[in-house]
Amino acid sequence: MSPEAIRVGVGLTTVLFLVGIAWCVPSTTAAVIAWVSSVPLLAVPVLLTHPGVLRFEALPVGLAWGLVILFPDHSPIGPLSAAERTCQRVVRPVSAGARGAYLDHTLADQAPTFIADLEALEPPNDLWRVVKRAQLLDLQSDPPQVGVGDATQRLVSWPWRVAVDHRLVPLRLRMDDASRARRLRRLERPGFDDMTRATRYDFFFVQPMTARFESLKAREGGLLRWQDEAAALIDLNADVRPPNAAWTRVRDMIVETHELELASAVGELDAA
Repeated sequence: MSPEAIRVGVGLTTVLFLVGIAWCVPSTTAAVIAWVSSVPLLAVPVLLTHPGVLRFEALPVGLAWGLVILFPDHSPIGPLSAAERTCQRVVRPVSAGARGAYLDHTLADQAPTFIADLEALEPPNDLWRVVKRAQLLDLQSDPPQVGVGDATQRLVSWPWRVAVDHRLVPLRLRMDDASRARRLRRLERPGFDDMTRATRYDFFFVQPMTARFESLKAREGGLLRWQDEAAALIDLNADVRPPNAAWTRVRDMIVETHELELASAVGELDAA
């Protein structure tokens, strides 16, 4: 085989390999840096004709990327750090266990254990602290808001997904949103993974949050009786990260409105 044919074959193989990595590995900042660093290592064989160079350069790089793809939860360039993975190993079983117990009508017995597990958790950053607070608010609400597919209003979905995905590079987020926006118009009943970030934030956090606050106003005693839970909802809403500047402005208006309503309710007691 001629040297030129070898170059062409190695070049095509290299391109396909790099495209495959980009498709399989989440585009975190660390992963993008590692991917870019792999390009010159894999490009060397393209510039040379000796097949042994290809084996020497490509095999270690290919093996390393194979391990990243096969074991993403243990990857040093994955979406989560080691501390975040530890946090995820607590939050995920609690969330799934609470939903299962709710459906089995055993949540009252198991809720103290779930709450104790969460309270013992030391989140590694502000994002995971918000996830912990949202999960606790869902569990400690009266009644608990941990069901799926019924009248319950869970808060944890959006902050949890942000905590898991917060290392994704902005360009990939925008590309994913554009792709989902095109598909979303054709779906009758889209799920969480079918929605754009803005739609997820609205449907899985803003609407449940405002519904929960309105339900406190409608309960016997209103916001005055349930002021602690109302204040916790307001604080959580203020700390959860919106997907863009437009939703940040909406969030700020909702927080301001709820703060005024709560202050008014408490002020009525002070006046009395």
